[in-house]
Amino acid sequence: MDYDLQTSGAFNKRKTKQSEKKGTPTDVEKQKETAQSALNRVTDFTKIVGQFLKNIRVHEFRWESVLGTGDAATAGTLSGFAWMGKSAVFALIAKLMTVRHMPHLNVTPVFQAAFFRTSLTCIVSFSVGNAMRGLIRVLIHVRKRKKQSPKHNPQDRNVSKEA
Repeated sequence: MDYDLQTSGAFNKRKTKQSEKKGTPTDVEKQKETAQSALNRVTDFTKIVGQFLKNIRVHEFRWESVLGTGDAATAGTLSGFAWMGKSAVFALIAKLMTVRHMPHLNVTPVFQAAFFRTSLTCIVSFSVGNAMRGLIRVLIHVRKRKKQSPKHNPQDRNVSKEA
């Protein structure tokens, strides 16, 4: 049985129709094809974005945070996690883009009060021509995908209908 949530907040029982059953071989195969095509689209798109990001130059990266929880032990632990997160984010940026100067990362723990403030300043540059080339590649990619993906028609498939 499925339950519907009404606007009044009450739950109503609804019987599932036989035609709504999921998990038949055709459903599973269709979901597999959909997932595979989505993965291919994302993979191709990430290649295009990666090529564009390689041409971006990071001239300045300054990220300062002040945080506290009111308890010294948790504030210290939280500031350690903040350092870890900031380092991971900058490592990803450095891998994807060209970094000209070392970053300025700072985490200041406040041991006496619950407090949070962060400031991020980043100066990047890229060529307008590279941005236009990346946009054209994305548009070509989208058009190719539209031409390649035929509509699913259950009559054209050669799958048994037994479940």
